[in-house]
Amino acid sequence: MTSAAPVVRLVLLSCLSACAGVLRAEEPGKAKSDVPASVLQRYDRNKDGKLGDEEKAKWEADKAARREKEKARRSEMLEKYDANKDGKLSEEEKAAVKLEWQRERTEKDAEKMKERAAKEKADRQVAAQASEKTGGAGADGSDARTKDKTSSDKMSGDSPAMMME
Repeated sequence: MTSAAPVVRLVLLSCLSACAGVLRAEEPGKAKSDVPASVLQRYDRNKDGKLGDEEKAKWEADKAARREKEKARRSEMLEKYDANKDGKLSEEEKAAVKLEWQRERTEKDAEKMKERAAKEKADRQVAAQASEKTGGAGADGSDARTKDKTSSDKMSGDSPAMMME
């Protein structure tokens, strides 16, 4: 009886795994896609829910191009930062890469800020010129150069009636 126990256990385990496979199976009407949903969204031009030969070829070509680009980038990084020429980046070499990337990022951010400031300055100049052409009137027709005297008087606590007293 003890020699049959491992066989029984093996049979039970195989039955359980077969049942689990059936339970995990997809609905009968749905075919499992062999590509991720994000790939379908990008490459499925005719929106039939699957990639045709031409669509799949485009996806594969793009993947190959990305791999080549990454391979070239890695080779370039190793050539530039691998100081001891051992074919991999040490912790010190990785730190140097990180510092340079941070410096480049800071420079790019500074350039963007300069561009944004120049654009805002140009926008203010255009608005000022438009204001001059309309005689200082704003979009609602009010004159921005003059203030409502009664509102400023109310703020100071002196109303026109009080001034007359």
